Amino acid sequence: MLQLIILASILVGSRLIGMDANWTPVLATAIILPYLTQNKIVQYSLPISIMIVTDIYMSGNFYPVVYFCIGASTLLSSRLNKYSATLAGVLLWHISVNGAVVMSGPGFAPFTPEAMIFDLRLLASSLLYVGLFDVAQRFFKQTSAYKNSSAL
Repeated sequence: MLQLIILASILVGSRLIGMDANWTPVLATAIILPYLTQNKIVQYSLPISIMIVTDIYMSGNFYPVVYFCIGASTLLSSRLNKYSATLAGVLLWHISVNGAVVMSGPGFAPFTPEAMIFDLRLLASSLLYVGLFDVAQRFFKQTSAYKNSSAL
């Protein structure tokens, strides 16, 4: 439970400290949560609820397409490996979010340079966070295996 509180605090902090929206680790967290817990409620509700609460606090707005993409990324991650899920999640984000922005008023269509640059940064940051998780997971697994073997 403490780890969940720490993770939630990091996510909320990353949203509130003024990081660019495409560099916060929320999407990557949605992708790695199936690797951290079997609890489906936590997998889906943690990143989505943090996005909803921080969006309402920061802008007073509610973005259902964004929340759908985050939940869909968790679903993709439970079906694909984490790197494929990252690519698929960002592609889904790119088409869905930019398409919704265009339909709702002024915004960038999915294949304009502005939208492409924003979402390429989202892809880069998500791959970076997922990669860091992967490296940390392997390190701790290897460290615990080393400790267990040296105890013999």
